[in-house]
Amino acid sequence: MQIIPLLMLLIAPALQLFLSAKRINNLLSLSLGFIAFLIFMLGMIISVAAAYVSMALLPPNIKCAIGCIGLVPLEFLLLMFTTPTIFTIYLIKLNSKKTTES
Repeated sequence: MQIIPLLMLLIAPALQLFLSAKRINNLLSLSLGFIAFLIFMLGMIISVAAAYVSMALLPPNIKCAIGCIGLVPLEFLLLMFTTPTIFTIYLIKLNSKKTTES
């Protein structure tokens, strides 16, 4: 059952990839910066919820939940990886669009 909190951590990066792909293809009018900020805030909320769910799923004989709290920085690292990656892909697409128009 401890897989549920780990899957919860993938919600924010997956949503960021989805929204950023829509933005890159001009199907969404939000800026990438706003999407990154929105997903960062959502990611922090989800990571705290995942830590709480992880602690709730611990067996009663376990007294230490430090590993559960480690989910919060893990989500932060996931978001810090996906945001620059998406921005780099956006810049590559923007540069390729400019070269084809010239």
